[in-house]
Amino acid sequence: MKILITIILSLTVLLLGNQTKAEPIPLELDKLSFETVHQVAKRSIMAKDNKNRPQFVLIKLDHGDVLPPHTYGKNSGIPKLLTVISGELSWGDGSELDETKERKFQAGTVALIPAGDGEHWAAARNGDVLLQVLLIWDGVLAEEINSYTQH
Repeated sequence: MKILITIILSLTVLLLGNQTKAEPIPLELDKLSFETVHQVAKRSIMAKDNKNRPQFVLIKLDHGDVLPPHTYGKNSGIPKLLTVISGELSWGDGSELDETKERKFQAGTVALIPAGDGEHWAAARNGDVLLQVLLIWDGVLAEEINSYTQH
C-alpha cells in the first residue's frame, strides 16, 4: 500500500512538474527589426497569416513625423483594427493634408479602419507614437464591431 501511494505521488509530481507554463515573454521593441514605410514610419511585421501576408504590425512614428496622404495599397480591401499603444496619434482622411481636419487618438484608443481605398494621413505632433494594426484578411469582424460600418 505504501509503495502504491508513493508511486501515485511520484507520478503526480512528475506529471504536474512537467507541465508547460504559458508565461508571457516581454519583447524588447528596440531589438526588433523595423523597415521604413511611407517615407517616415517604421514598421515591424509581428505575425503573418498562412499566405505570408502581414497580419499584426507595429508602427512607430517619432515626434514630428507626418505620413503623407496614402492608401493601404494591396491591403486596402480589408478592414483593420488600429490600437494606439502609446502617444497621441493625429489622423486625417483625404488626399490633402490639412492639420485642422485631424482627429486625435490617445493611447488606449482602438479604431476600426473599414475596408476601402480612401486616402488618409497620420502624424505624431505631440511626442512619439506606437501603434499596432491588426489586418483582418479572411476573418470576419464580430457583429458588434461590424455594426459600426452601418452608420
